[in-house]
Amino acid sequence: MNIAIIAHDLKKPDMVAFIMKRLDFFKQDCIKIFATGTTGKHVEHAGLKNVTRLNSGPMGGDAEIAAMIVNKKIDGFIFSLKIFIFKNFSNLYYIWFAVFLSKFFYIL
Repeated sequence: MNIAIIAHDLKKPDMVAFIMKRLDFFKQDCIKIFATGTTGKHVEHAGLKNVTRLNSGPMGGDAEIAAMIVNKKIDGFIFSLKIFIFKNFSNLYYIWFAVFLSKFFYIL
């Protein structure tokens, strides 16, 4: 199962905490994580090794994940953002349309 994760700025600790509570699940061989650059680095430091790091959000990582969802390469999506603060609104535009195409999504 391919799962995409994105955590914006101050929400990265929330994403790491979410992953850590479910580490046995996320460490399974059948689970592959696709993450924007810095989020991927944080969850790798938390103990995950099955992480593919894409570009950081401001460099197009959000759009890369959105394209993967649209092209049915992602089965699920976990998103953690700081509500009401959208520094990269153009990137979020792609995500919000693509997220509904994934098989599941979870917003922290």
